[in-house]
Amino acid sequence: MTTQRPPTLFNSPNRFDELQRLSGDDNPSPASGLHTAANSESATQPRSHKPPPIYVYDVTNYRAMTQYLTEFLEEEQYYCKALPNETVKINVTTSDSFWSLIKRLQDDKIVHPTYQIREERAYRVVIRHPHHSIPPHEFQTELESLDIKFETFSTSVTE
Repeated sequence: MTTQRPPTLFNSPNRFDELQRLSGDDNPSPASGLHTAANSESATQPRSHKPPPIYVYDVTNYRAMTQYLTEFLEEEQYYCKALPNETVKINVTTSDSFWSLIKRLQDDKIVHPTYQIREERAYRVVIRHPHHSIPPHEFQTELESLDIKFETFSTSVTE
């Protein structure tokens, strides 16, 4: 006879937080009072990933570069760090500011490597051992109808 555990009704970033409240300890630790409604609301929101940093090379005038950034970004939306070899690392806070900065750097032909945000990356799809009666292009059209982006598509058929 096996007993099933009831499904959890909440999403907590600290998976042991519930154990502390269920322990029934008469002397709660000081950390137990930190669980508030604001913390539980933030725990149920999906986690959003920060945009990747942008590295700009051959920056000879740091002050001119920061003035260039403040023309189209607010100062709260980014922060910079000077690195060796005339390189500057720019961290932006939102994905909108990331894309506006990337577009502006590309328009002005400023040298920087480009990255893709994790949620916007395309998949590499491999379908192994598909049935021989299904043509491979049907898999591609089905993925496209579901709005799934993919870089490459291949099927492996063993005979």
